[in-house]
Amino acid sequence: MKNILVKFMFTSLIALALLLGVDFKVAEAATYPGTSITVKPGDVLYTSKKTTDYLTGHVAIVNDYNRVVHAPGTANPGLESISVNSFFSRFHTIDVWRARSSSKGQNAAQYSRTLFYRYGNSDYTVFTPLAGNFYDQYCTKLVWQSYYYGASINLGDISLTKYTVPPTWVLDNDYLRKVANNL
Repeated sequence: MKNILVKFMFTSLIALALLLGVDFKVAEAATYPGTSITVKPGDVLYTSKKTTDYLTGHVAIVNDYNRVVHAPGTANPGLESISVNSFFSRFHTIDVWRARSSSKGQNAAQYSRTLFYRYGNSDYTVFTPLAGNFYDQYCTKLVWQSYYYGASINLGDISLTKYTVPPTWVLDNDYLRKVANNL
């Protein structure tokens, strides 16, 4: 009797979804705006756009839900998770760097989502060491921590106690490769 009830409920839900016009097609892989380059978890997005009074450039990471996680800066403290299209409309001339190991990229992406949910209301400051202290964040630190704690990769082989790391320091050719330039 229980199996019949479960089948009936499942069939009813499918019928209702079809009546409401739900599309059951498998979603196509997202691509970066204006390209055929597939968005991948762990992709590191770099732009030379100035975001603070102290450093030039900005870096972000694509999480495992294909959302861009970044620390927007002093005008908007905390971490932010936005769509790829929103990130590209806000920043220009973006380079895409991809993990050489897709599993490491996936692990870093998952960790970036964890950082966002646990420390989304963090303070924005560049005067904080890379390791630990998750309540003080800036863009480079977020990407570095995602790879360090999520994938056991020290991008740039940077000292754990280093403060104020420029975004370009995490664009590490040993672990990442550039797949797109100036998008």
